[in-house]
Amino acid sequence: MIRFENVSKTYPNGTVALRDINIEFYEGEFIAILGLSGAGKSTLLRTINRIIDVSEGKIFFDNVDINTFTMYGDDPKKAVKKMQEEGKEIDYDNLDLQILDVTTLKGAQIRKYRSNIGMIFQNFNIIKRMSVLQNVLTGRVAYNKTWRTVLGLFPETDKQIAYKALKKVDILEKTYHRASDLSGGQMQRVAIARTLAQEAKVLLADEPVASLDPVTTFEVMEFLKKINVEDGITTIANLHHVDLALKYATRIVGVNDGRIVYDIEVNSKKDEDIIDDLATVYGRPIGTHDFVGE
Repeated sequence: MIRFENVSKTYPNGTVALRDINIEFYEGEFIAILGLSGAGKSTLLRTINRIIDVSEGKIFFDNVDINTFTMYGDDPKKAVKKMQEEGKEIDYDNLDLQILDVTTLKGAQIRKYRSNIGMIFQNFNIIKRMSVLQNVLTGRVAYNKTWRTVLGLFPETDKQIAYKALKKVDILEKTYHRASDLSGGQMQRVAIARTLAQEAKVLLADEPVASLDPVTTFEVMEFLKKINVEDGITTIANLHHVDLALKYATRIVGVNDGRIVYDIEVNSKKDEDIIDDLATVYGRPIGTHDFVGE
């Protein structure tokens, strides 16, 4: 589903965040990305939806190179001509995706790509002055004309999708409440509901429980696992806590100094053996402070 080929990222200040990343994420997986702060976890995650651009390499989504548009410029006709000159195979039925770079495109093309990928953040990234329903409906923006979404004119079918999403994360009773009145855990559930309403194929979760207490942490993780299993949404989550990765993920990927240094299916080894292995990711033995509530 998502494939990195020789991907590197160097920031303008010279910081190397990713070093020659080669990895694939498959449909339906729940991947936990572990590593110390500054290891490159967030950069890795954010290159998928092109919040951060790569310096080198390619990223494919459903076998579409999302960097291609950068290579061929911002004119589709010129892009096609150059691809023909280079003997590139062109799928005309999916041309808009084939030449898509979400960092440069605007309007319908970028909305089409990003509608496939939902994202939740440590700080929830919801609009507190809006109602819970209005926040969830922002997940439907890509399916509507811009002027309608600006005016908040969503069709009834979109509202029904939003209600269903809110029910899924057990917060339907807060539908018409102002988002600022919610607790942190409730805000994160609203963010998850927004992704459900978006009908995304992939959910990126960047430290989704870092600011939550232990009880709420497990509640939010349960909802993430629920939509992964029941809705088939591929989930890729940056986590600090090893026990959460072992409990909820199907696969653990370890990042150290911008490199993938560990990659394992969780059910392929005993938990205690994986914990021992993770010393190579963290550069030290795993301690109690790497677990929730410690």
